[in-house]
Amino acid sequence: MRFKITYKPDLALPPVFVEAARGEFHSAQPSRPKSATDGWWVFIDRHPLLPGEVSVFRAFGDHVHRMEEDPPDWPDERSERVVPLDIGCRPLLSGPDGFLLQGETHAALIFLCSRFNATTRMYDDAGVATVFFRHYLATCYGWPNDEALIGHPLYPKGLVRADGVGEVHNSEWLKTLRIRNGLSFPRLEPAREYASIRHFVFEFKEHLFECLAPSIEVAVRPEPFEDAVARVRTELD
Repeated sequence: MRFKITYKPDLALPPVFVEAARGEFHSAQPSRPKSATDGWWVFIDRHPLLPGEVSVFRAFGDHVHRMEEDPPDWPDERSERVVPLDIGCRPLLSGPDGFLLQGETHAALIFLCSRFNATTRMYDDAGVATVFFRHYLATCYGWPNDEALIGHPLYPKGLVRADGVGEVHNSEWLKTLRIRNGLSFPRLEPAREYASIRHFVFEFKEHLFECLAPSIEVAVRPEPFEDAVARVRTELD
């Protein structure tokens, strides 16, 4: 089923669109049964990396106004949306935030990471991940932290389902950059000049990192964090 989650008017937040089976939704207050469209507290949906299991969909239930089933304004394939991106690891949920190094043409994001263990069905510490963004177009690193994520424009578009790392399809950020860059370079052909650019997003506890780049290169090593930073700094020089 498809659901549209609307927040209380005083929050001035856009609605969230969620697609899941009716049985995947559960109330956080089982002693007070509620119907499928009558103000839930917490929503549960399929975990992108754990088929058959569920994870909490952070909808901040005390701010939810109502749910609408099969909304007529369901986003189409041309709408901006965040989809989970499997890069072989994800940032530690309880670890420190990443360390960003940038040069004129390349950028690197370094962070402690974990990997999914199919045997234990849990995430194990995997070492230090280094993610290179070669020939990046733009980066943004900072607000929001995990508690303020609800206010980010990508939150209602799937950011909370990305499980730490995601890719934004039909990026509005990239679209805006194209328009603004076209004011100075009107002869550029947007379809050709920006065809290879992708919008990546990495979620940490205290910050969010976004980058527009053609691709990413990921390496995970069991090395001290300080050594990884020193090594990458040398590579970018």
